[in-house]
Amino acid sequence: MSAITWIIVLFGLLEIYWLECSYGAMVRIVIARKCVEKLPESKFENGELVYAIPKGKYGVVYEISWHFKRKEFVYYLEYENRKSSRMYFSEELEKVS
Repeated sequence: MSAITWIIVLFGLLEIYWLECSYGAMVRIVIARKCVEKLPESKFENGELVYAIPKGKYGVVYEISWHFKRKEFVYYLEYENRKSSRMYFSEELEKVS
């Protein structure tokens, strides 16, 4: 479970904002706030069953990454317990009710 905490560090009259991100007990990073950009909501979640239009198959989302060039999420699917290395954009996937 990740925890995000804003820390305000005061240096005289100057306020500097930092974002502290931790993932479990092993990983902890601190980033200057001006270097952080809020991402939009992902259309799909890990573990969600989706229909992959190009393949014509149903799969489960096992990884969500960010495509920096297109500035949108990419999704990786698992078919019949086998992870696919092909990435899908949201327009190539449909939610399954």
